[in-house]
Parts: sequence; C-alpha cells; structure tokens
Amino acid sequence: MKEVLLTHPYMIWQNHFDQIIMCSIFSISRVYKLNVKFQNVRDAYLLCNAHLSDQKKHDMFTNIEYEVDGENGEQSGNKGIIGFYNSCFIAVMNQFVKNKCQTYTLGGNGGNSSRPAT
Repeated sequence: MKEVLLTHPYMIWQNHFDQIIMCSIFSISRVYKLNVKFQNVRDAYLLCNAHLSDQKKHDMFTNIEYEVDGENGEQSGNKGIIGFYNSCFIAVMNQFVKNKCQTYTLGGNGGNSSRPAT
C-alpha cells in the first residue's frame, strides 16, 4: 500500500483502499505460485465485510476507475476489479511485488523460510 501511495497515487483516486489491498494479495499469491483465484480473494473479502450493503459490495468489484500510460498512449476506464488488476495494477506493480517477495524469501528473515518475518 505504501508503494502505491508514494509512487502511484492515481490508483487511489476515486477508488477504495480495499481494492488495492485485494489486488496486492492476489499479486503476491501469483508470485508465490499459490493456487489462489481472484474469486477466492473476492469471497474472503465478502465474508469479512458481510455488513456492507449489497450495492457497496457490487461497487467494490465493478466500479473501479483507472488511468494507465501504455504503449498505445494513455488509457482510462471504469472496469471491474479484474480489469483494473490486469490493465493498471499489475502493469505498474509487478516488478515491485516480485522484488519484495524475493527479499522476504531470500534474505528478509535470514533465508530460513519462504514466509515473511513477523
């Protein structure tokens, strides 16, 4: 989250922190090659946030604004969370997430475990 706030604050504009957190969780699961689908992340979020109205739950996964500079120029849109992840989040955060996961795996906790130090 800190990296997004410091270097990619446009991802937060008109979006919710929870959307960025869900994308972060999913991207880490991909780096570690865990058998996690975005649907699993979505289901866990809904379980933890059962108190939200149906409309808020719907908006959390369907109403995501983004802008990204790509090879074909600047693109913007309002896609669902998976579209946001593929078009915006992973495009700018992929290398950061890989580097951070490698740090935890190789040396962040003495190199004894593939889990982050607590």
